[in-house]
Amino acid sequence: MRAGLGLVEPLLTLIPSARVHHLGLYREHSTLLPVEYYNKLPAQCSVDIGFVVDPMVATGGTAVAAVNMLKEWGLRKIKFVAIIGSTVGVKVLTDAHP
Repeated sequence: MRAGLGLVEPLLTLIPSARVHHLGLYREHSTLLPVEYYNKLPAQCSVDIGFVVDPMVATGGTAVAAVNMLKEWGLRKIKFVAIIGSTVGVKVLTDAHP
């Protein structure tokens, strides 16, 4: 969430009617597994499309976890927006969520 906050305002200039919900995940340094530390999704999914914004996809683990969480919430159409991504991280994300 912290890194993606810088992308929220620019995205809202493109889609001013968008509602913003926040997820916070980080990669735990010793296990390299994603850890959720913040979730402000409403109880019910009431949107048709969601944008996950993250400046960088490194290993892809937290990206996959965020998309998994949104799918479990009920969101079916998800676009992942990143400024930069490693080849490995983008492959991990696209393999998990084509």
